[in-house]
Amino acid sequence: MVSELLRAHARMAIPRSSSTLGSSSTSRRITSHTNFTSVMVPLGNSFNQICSVKLDGSNYIIWRSAILSLIRDYKFDGYLFGTKTCPPQFLDESGEVNPNHDDWQSHDQILLGWLYGSLANTIAGQVTDFMSLANELWLAIEELCGANNKAQIQVHRTMLQTYREGSQSMVGYHKKMKELSDCLNIAGSPIPIEDLISCTLAGLDSEYLPIVSVLQYQWTKMDKSIVYSSQF
Repeated sequence: MVSELLRAHARMAIPRSSSTLGSSSTSRRITSHTNFTSVMVPLGNSFNQICSVKLDGSNYIIWRSAILSLIRDYKFDGYLFGTKTCPPQFLDESGEVNPNHDDWQSHDQILLGWLYGSLANTIAGQVTDFMSLANELWLAIEELCGANNKAQIQVHRTMLQTYREGSQSMVGYHKKMKELSDCLNIAGSPIPIEDLISCTLAGLDSEYLPIVSVLQYQWTKMDKSIVYSSQF
């Protein structure tokens, strides 16, 4: 898709006849095409590397952070957020085409294609209707996955607060609590270490009640990485 769009832009950017446009307009278009290629090709390569893992709904926060980090580095976030508006198609009443308009259209459509390419089929199928601009697709993804992400956070927090050790081993119980904590981290809502300790202790069987206060004191003194491990 990227190569096809680049070729299409090249056909638009380079005049077919010197008689149709003045030399200054030709120069602007050739310079514009050169700048376009020098920026969008490396951006596309980086985008493809970052988006080797598709957005499937469970990794929204990680996906969003990776996309924004790259787009902001190349200063194209205005296309996603809708703050960089499309320039007028013509420079003045003479009808001379505005090369900035063509560049904006090309940048936006390539970003749109890259965003679509970073989506798993389950997500792409829900946001493909009438999305002709990168900003439109970005907002649709945020609306869909943002709502799902908030729901997942609530589910994982509830499970963390109500999960009980039951008949499983201490190692198995703590492993499950760690998994729930990791899910909250991935969802962008990490649980404080003190809350994790409290939830873990609250889920222990009654036989541990006499030593809960001792365990809580010991765990709060431990290094965070040790508490998060399942080997103590």
